[in-house]
Amino acid sequence: MEAQRNEMIELAKKNGWKCSEFDNYDSHSWTAEVWRLESVWSPVVVTAYASFLIDPMSNDFKKPDVWAIEISKEKPIYGKSREGFTVSLKQWSKEKDNFLKYLSKIRSQQNQIVGE
Repeated sequence: MEAQRNEMIELAKKNGWKCSEFDNYDSHSWTAEVWRLESVWSPVVVTAYASFLIDPMSNDFKKPDVWAIEISKEKPIYGKSREGFTVSLKQWSKEKDNFLKYLSKIRSQQNQIVGE
C-alpha cells in the first residue's frame, strides 16, 4: 500500500490537489485511512475524498490489509453508497490514469455548478 499511497500523493500534487485533512478512523473496520483532498487549481472550492478500503477478509485487526483506494466527492460514511471511482491496489499501475480522470471529473462538475 505504501508505494501506491506515495504515488497517489505525487500524482494528486502534480494535478492540482493537496491533502488538507487526514483521518485514520481507528474505530472503523472498513477503511484504514481517509484523506480530504482540496483542489489548488480553479475552482479551489472543490474537495474530494480518498479512502483506503480494508479487505473484508483481513484477519489482522491491528494492521489490516488494504485492498483498494476509492475516490469520491462525498465524505465516506459506512453503509452509505456514493458515486466514486475504486481501484484495487493490484490494478493501481494500470488504473492510475483513470484515478486522475475521476479527480478531473469532480473538479469539472464543480466548475459547471459554479458557472451556472
